Amino acid sequence: MTDLVITRSAYLTPRHGIFNILRLAAWHSAIVLWAWLAWDHLAWPWYVGLGALLCLAHQREMNDWAHEAIHWNLHPDRRLNEIFGNVFASFWFAMPLAAIRRAHLLHHKAATFFSPDDPDTGSLRIESRRDLIRGIIADLSGVGAIYHYAGYLLGRNTSSVRTTKQATGSRWAMPMVIAGHLAIFIFLIWIGRWQIYVLYYATLITLYRFSHRIRIYGQHLVIENDETGTCRDSTVSRTVVGNLIDKLIFATDVMLYHHEHHNRPDLPYRALRVVCAREVDRNRYIEARRPILRALWRVAS
Repeated sequence: MTDLVITRSAYLTPRHGIFNILRLAAWHSAIVLWAWLAWDHLAWPWYVGLGALLCLAHQREMNDWAHEAIHWNLHPDRRLNEIFGNVFASFWFAMPLAAIRRAHLLHHKAATFFSPDDPDTGSLRIESRRDLIRGIIADLSGVGAIYHYAGYLLGRNTSSVRTTKQATGSRWAMPMVIAGHLAIFIFLIWIGRWQIYVLYYATLITLYRFSHRIRIYGQHLVIENDETGTCRDSTVSRTVVGNLIDKLIFATDVMLYHHEHHNRPDLPYRALRVVCAREVDRNRYIEARRPILRALWRVAS
């Protein structure tokens, strides 16, 4: 693999861009079909339970494709990359793509992860099992997601952003996102399908935030020789190759190759899949999430 010359253009052609957009459209269609059909045919406990899982999987896909768009890897045409990155991906998180990009690129510049200079991982730093439990409670109660979202709006999640305008992109980006969500919610009330909107965002601020926490630890938590975990001075970027459920909940194939991504953030995921190689070092490559969860539970305990 080391002898291969990997170029971005070979793995992000217009055809790849079309396939990427079609994959996003397929997931949106699944949500629309669920909203339209499931409410009339399922008892509400099944609607909520199965619907929450579908919403969680959809959110994971949207996050991972927004991440590709942040690095200009959704479509080779940058204008189309921004349009579909905003409308098809970051919109679901009620944030313009420019705001997420601004914070995420600071993550790549951070000297260490889980530090105040890293907006992606800084708020997830833990020093003890008690910190972990408190963080999970904040996630599942929705407090963590609301705090994180406010950080983007106020520019608290970046060290260089000072105003809401700078934090969210252009002057009109955030008002357009809010107007879009209001229009969708009003339309769903009108057609009697408002339940999916409530379920989607209840899932987003609770279950998704929790899955996001576990994903970040999988990517950046240091596993020591004694199998304990630590966030201190982490420079780890790890590829976690999980099973199908893992890919639906924690990291799709689009976000899978994280060690390779931090080495070559310019490459789309198809190229990273080619350069990925098995490693003995568990802080670079691992084929199951269980050792990470075990190290996480034993963090400084």
